[in-house]
Amino acid sequence: MAENRHKIIIQEIEHWKKNKLLPVEYCDYLLALYTQGEGSNSEQKQGNILLFIYITILLLLLPLSFLFTAVFPISLLIKLSVLTSIFILSVILYISFFRNKEGILQYFSLIISFMLSLFILTFISQELQVDELLITMLFIITFMGWLSFSMAKKYKILSFISLLGILFTVFNRLL
Repeated sequence: MAENRHKIIIQEIEHWKKNKLLPVEYCDYLLALYTQGEGSNSEQKQGNILLFIYITILLLLLPLSFLFTAVFPISLLIKLSVLTSIFILSVILYISFFRNKEGILQYFSLIISFMLSLFILTFISQELQVDELLITMLFIITFMGWLSFSMAKKYKILSFISLLGILFTVFNRLL
């Protein structure tokens, strides 16, 4: 009987937390109190499963892009549409899930998105056989966009990567 009441109290606290009837800190404290520090297992398991699904999707985006452009003999417009859709999916994953995360997951998602944008740019330049000077300018503009984004968000590592990209693009053009 006491264990049943205990479960009902825990479910009520989770309900309060989910519907924001109490501040999150209070709910976390009450959950820690009633579960002897174990917390809510259902939320942790659900969060871990979602994280695994998002990371798996993110890891598959880049190889699928390469495979799609190399293997399937379809028109350029369809390939570009699919590549753009994959890029938009990676940006949506970043915005919906990884933006509020700290650490490597946030950078991992952004780097995959940036690599996809470079891949799309390279693919377009190869397929359309664009002038080399125009390609260089497009790469520099892309890296400058990365730099402005990373400086606005204060991502030091992405600022460093974008500066390296600009330097390599300029030096590659000069040599």
